[in-house]
Amino acid sequence: MLHLRRRVLALLATMLGLLLSIGLQPQPAAADPPQYTITVEPVAQTQIAGKWAYLTTHVRSASRSVDHVRVDIKIVSGPNTGPLASSWTDPSGDTTEEISYAYGSVQQLQMSVTEDNGAVDTAEPITVTWLPAATISLAPQAQTAYLGRPAALTATVTVPDGGTLPSSVDFAIQGANSGQSGSKPLVVDSPTSGHADFGYTSQSLTSDTVTASVFDSACVTDQSAAVTVDWQPPFAATLAPATQSAFTGRTASVTATIAQDGAPYSGGPVEFTVTSGPNASRTGSATTDADGHAVFRYSGSAAGRDSIEASFTDPAGATHRTNTVTVDWADAPITATGQDLAERECRRFTAAVAGFTVPDPQAAATEYAAVVDWGDDTRSSTGTVTGPTGGPFTVSGSHRYMWAGDYTVTVTITAVAHPSDHATATTRVRVG
Repeated sequence: MLHLRRRVLALLATMLGLLLSIGLQPQPAAADPPQYTITVEPVAQTQIAGKWAYLTTHVRSASRSVDHVRVDIKIVSGPNTGPLASSWTDPSGDTTEEISYAYGSVQQLQMSVTEDNGAVDTAEPITVTWLPAATISLAPQAQTAYLGRPAALTATVTVPDGGTLPSSVDFAIQGANSGQSGSKPLVVDSPTSGHADFGYTSQSLTSDTVTASVFDSACVTDQSAAVTVDWQPPFAATLAPATQSAFTGRTASVTATIAQDGAPYSGGPVEFTVTSGPNASRTGSATTDADGHAVFRYSGSAAGRDSIEASFTDPAGATHRTNTVTVDWADAPITATGQDLAERECRRFTAAVAGFTVPDPQAAATEYAAVVDWGDDTRSSTGTVTGPTGGPFTVSGSHRYMWAGDYTVTVTITAVAHPSDHATATTRVRVG
């Protein structure tokens, strides 16, 4: 029992010692408040790369301005992180710093003041957004060009409001045609944008990479993304036949032939135009077949010479024009002859009074009209035209003579669609 009591007392003594030791340990002193209050304005701003951004720092201690205190400026995020500059406050406790950056980016900066005891007091970070002094793009991104015809590229340059447009654009070709690299003047489209056109040709089947660049107001070279130009064999477009003749009212046809590198090109769109002549402004379109042929057919409505031209647009958008061909349209001349008759007076008869031919193998009887003047002071009548396609044709009529005698019948034949094409036949009728 005594032994147990001693153990309990020893344990209590140990615990009391521990408690006393804890209570006697020195406690850490409370942190001193910052000596300086630092604010910066503006807290965010946007500026063109290469120009100055202005930052004003206010340093206060117990609400009073602090003169001749060094303010350290540090970039805490974005390009070039680390110390940037230092400046000293004026009697108002303020300092203004000019900063600049040559490239488009976003930077966060923080101002700080070091106390005499080495503690560092900091302001909240501020943000400066730098706009690129110039942005350049090149189009099209990819194109197919053909030997002997220029590839066309356009560079577009933009600057922020208040920025300065460059005066020229440099084009660089990487590839077999690098020797044609060069500079072009910038065409100003607006106060903040402009463009420059660049073209070059190739004599070899190759692929080029092209970039455009400008030297901007921040003394930085801005470069576009690279574009590609793929050179392909050239196209040839011809139209045939060179000349042909056709009768008005009939159909003439011309054939365009499109070839690439001497081989037929199929599936190509071809546009045809009658550029001059009595049938000017007639147009048509067709697509080349497996032989590279596209055919245009049209009907001539008037006599004269037509000129026809065709054009083909290749996959790169370039237009290839053919040679000019001609079609001579003429009215098919009518050759008419009379057929003498012998009839009796007071008796109505129906007979062939004339015949005619035309040199048009497609001519049809329905394309002609005939008028018969019977020569007896009666009213003329309409003749009936019959005959196979291409002729010869016959004109028939019905009439009755009231008195015996010799009469001269005049038959006038006219092409219905072309009244200027006509002929006259004379027939003698003996009545008695």
